[in-house]
Amino acid sequence: MKMKWLDIADRAEATFERIANDQPDLPIGCAFVDEEFEPHWIEDREGLSTHFASLRGCWPQIVAPG
Repeated sequence: MKMKWLDIADRAEATFERIANDQPDLPIGCAFVDEEFEPHWIEDREGLSTHFASLRGCWPQIVAPG
């Protein structure tokens, strides 16, 4: 499992480096979502929008019990 995790991490790092070099204006540190706000990997499809996380955005809302 550790080797699989390291392989995935290495591929993700290489992809981010390539994207950062090819598209220097593309923001880093945000999610990429489709028109229904479903998250996707940046290279999965075209037409994705950036979505910066916020307490009212991607994160669950915390409410008191009862």
